[in-house]
Amino acid sequence: SNRPNKISVIENKYSNISYAFGDYFIVSNGRKSGVLDVSGNTVIPLEKDTIQNIKGTNIVQIIDSNTKTSEIYNKKMEKVLELTDIRVYIKDNYLKVTSANGIAYLDYDGNKKDAKDIFTNNEIFAKEQNGKWGYVDKNGNTVVDFKYDMAIDLNEYGFGAVKQNGRWGVVDSKGNEVKAPTYELNEYAPNFIGEYYEVSSLYEVAYFTNEI
Repeated sequence: SNRPNKISVIENKYSNISYAFGDYFIVSNGRKSGVLDVSGNTVIPLEKDTIQNIKGTNIVQIIDSNTKTSEIYNKKMEKVLELTDIRVYIKDNYLKVTSANGIAYLDYDGNKKDAKDIFTNNEIFAKEQNGKWGYVDKNGNTVVDFKYDMAIDLNEYGFGAVKQNGRWGVVDSKGNEVKAPTYELNEYAPNFIGEYYEVSSLYEVAYFTNEI
């Protein structure tokens, strides 16, 4: 392989170089970062604050530290998402990207996926219409009216989270409200089992509570 020679040429120009995936490398000059291909061609100019590979995937995340905006690039280095203040959850065969203005699902190559492609056992799916959220079935028929400020797809336990006036509640697998919006949670996508929501911190095992 002629890769090492090309890399040594690249390395002399930058203060830091790390392998992203495929033929792509993240380079930095100490202040700004960019992406090069294996031949040293610029793929993303050296003008970004932070660039990182999302571990175990063929995806790159670019973060603007002023606006807290993240851009997500797929395996082909095409931009697929741009969202503010995101959290990325790596699941068994997909990624969940949550932000204040919605949730996106990606496969490990960064291709956007529909909830119905991922949650194949679910009968209802969160959908936004004219700024309000509800739930539809696989065919797109409305099951729960578009009345919430936010709705989250059903989790593996069969419960979805719904938000109204800054408070979160819970729906079951058919879209019935199990708990009216009651909880003020600092989460973009809280996780519920019935009326119990998941609480997790960096040091503790996650647990579920119904404290208001």
